[in-house]
Amino acid sequence: MKHVYLILLNVLLLCSFGNADSLTPDVNARIRTITLEGLNKAYNFDFVMAEKDFDAAARIEPLHPRPYVGKSMIELWRYLIGKNDSAKESFLKLAENAIEVAEDYEDRFGEDAESKLCLGTIYGYRAFVNGRGKSYIKAAWDGKKSYDYYI
Repeated sequence: MKHVYLILLNVLLLCSFGNADSLTPDVNARIRTITLEGLNKAYNFDFVMAEKDFDAAARIEPLHPRPYVGKSMIELWRYLIGKNDSAKESFLKLAENAIEVAEDYEDRFGEDAESKLCLGTIYGYRAFVNGRGKSYIKAAWDGKKSYDYYI
């Protein structure tokens, strides 16, 4: 009986500490700062420098989804500006990669605001692209997924 109590105590102690494998606030802050700088550059149509910022953020923590969402956003804008199918296909590939990274991030670190924001955003972008391409069922499905991450 004593062994059962010790095992139960160990399980409770391990559970009480939460997910020990998580990013430090400093790492999260660095990624957030660099990706916001990249977004600022992207808003000014400096896509080359924005991609460099997103790549730098991804090197800090390759599992963090923010840089991948940023890179896919650049391709989204290239598609919206140029209306060519190669940019659309590039966006869809990057979006799928961003979704996989965000889901892996959740698997490793648990659900948090960062992963939900990234998943909601990327599904929203994908819904927009699918709607523009007249794939209305895909657009509706991705729109629903996007909405689900925000509620």
